[in-house]
Amino acid sequence: MTSELGYALAWVIIFIISATFHEAAHAWASKKGWLLHT
Repeated sequence: MTSELGYALAWVIIFIISATFHEAAHAWASKKGWLLHT
């Protein structure tokens, strides 16, 4: 049970960090004037 909880907690933390970087990349590209989505 404890290892499952630790695994889930690590997954959530990594997901939040990766989603934050992903959204920051969109903001950075938008600021640079790049059009990524049509």
